[in-house]
Amino acid sequence: MYRFFLESEQLLQEQIKICGEDYNHIRNVLRMKKGEKYEWYRAIITLVQPGTKYQRIIGKASNIQKEREKYEKLRKKAMTDDMTKLYNKASSLELIANSVEGEDRGAKHAFFFVDIDNFKGVNDTFGHDEGDKLITLFADTIRNTFKETDIVGRFGGDEFLVFVKDYADREEVRELAQ
Repeated sequence: MYRFFLESEQLLQEQIKICGEDYNHIRNVLRMKKGEKYEWYRAIITLVQPGTKYQRIIGKASNIQKEREKYEKLRKKAMTDDMTKLYNKASSLELIANSVEGEDRGAKHAFFFVDIDNFKGVNDTFGHDEGDKLITLFADTIRNTFKETDIVGRFGGDEFLVFVKDYADREEVRELAQ
């Protein structure tokens, strides 16, 4: 059994405000340290004697680590292109929009749209398996060319996009384009 404690009366009151009218019951997902690792738990807390001087709570924490890992795996799969493991079109565009509208607003960014010339000829001449190998090799190359913080995605077919976040100067962008 795990015991957990709300650190302060203020934290308890914040949780009550979040829950709205049903302030006697609080549901939350939290991370708790278990040994050297953190695991995810779902906490259900019920207030006993609400509104009195001596508030107490009864709660239950259920380990949802496996559920959370499964969710993260599915979320990652939904965001990436199966063959290249780059972001897919929808995820790329959403991440770019979030970057431009959010925390990176006002920073200098660069956008590349890359198409493999004569790719249809590769597929027609050598077959789709060889075409897939070329796409995968190209994806690995552009993934390794840009920073992890940049957004690199497959737009579709032989088309890719790269969004360079917060570049230092135009020379850096020119070098990346080469």
